[in-house]
Amino acid sequence: MCNRFALPEPEEIAAQFEVSLPEALPPRFNIAPGEEILVVRRDAGVRVLERSTWGLSPLWLRRPGAPLLNIRAETLLGRPGRSATANQGRCLVPAGGFFEWHRIGRARQPWYFRLRDSPLFGLAAVSETAGDKVDDAVGDPRKARRRCALLTTRPNELVAPVHDRMPVIIPREAYAAWLDPGLELAELLPLLGPIAAAAMTAHPVSSLVNRTGVEDPRAIEPAARESLF
Repeated sequence: MCNRFALPEPEEIAAQFEVSLPEALPPRFNIAPGEEILVVRRDAGVRVLERSTWGLSPLWLRRPGAPLLNIRAETLLGRPGRSATANQGRCLVPAGGFFEWHRIGRARQPWYFRLRDSPLFGLAAVSETAGDKVDDAVGDPRKARRRCALLTTRPNELVAPVHDRMPVIIPREAYAAWLDPGLELAELLPLLGPIAAAAMTAHPVSSLVNRTGVEDPRAIEPAARESLF
């Protein structure tokens, strides 16, 4: 499960995802469920950057309750409702890193995971439009109607000691394929596994990230001079 991530360098979004930024975006260091996030999707053949709410309540949920923050990627195939969501609502969530918690007895130590060679990456996600359609452009101050959930997969060797799931990271060279509505999810299965551990790095961070609403750059800074291994 992934329920926190950061976007410390949003100015990199334009180059990384080949979209326009209609305004300067503030850095985010502790993005929590239910908050407004950014998604990149394809609309009429063009990539667009939109605001979305993190939390999806798709029609195929048997017991509607709290919105889904994460969806297991392996559960999307072979089920009509889920397949439709995966094929029609694929998008990318720009992120600089994500958090997971390592339980040690009763204590929980937060860790920050990021790519070694890039300040930004795209998290695989699916989205739907809830309620009446409105203009969801980043520059529009009105509340976004789009809602989304992140896809998760089994952990790689770096994440596994901390958590049994990790978000799906789409390689930059595969952004076009992931966003292409002409491709079925079945054709994209190789993208839904864990990214190579060697491409990532991780470090323990402060308990500041435990508190929602706290936007502090110290949330992603190393809490100790040590690595996961």
